[in-house]
Amino acid sequence: MFVKGSPWYCDVPDVAQNKEKAKALLREAGYPTGLKVKMPTATTPGYFIKTAQIMQAQLKEVGIEIELEVNDLNTLMNRIIKKSLILW
Repeated sequence: MFVKGSPWYCDVPDVAQNKEKAKALLREAGYPTGLKVKMPTATTPGYFIKTAQIMQAQLKEVGIEIELEVNDLNTLMNRIIKKSLILW
């Protein structure tokens, strides 16, 4: 995702997609007709929403329907913090 020389660059090999295996795993997990989930994201920075939309499109191909819950960044961060506190 990041170019060589970036502090966030990781040399990770690409993994081939196996859509049939993904569908089989969903069936095995008890979701034979697919799965619907909600995913919070933010409008800024711009790559948040774009990344979420890419994930939404890719996962739809294997039967996972994502409903994006779009918030401003402060609302998203507050939701994450609130959820994290519940886990502790």
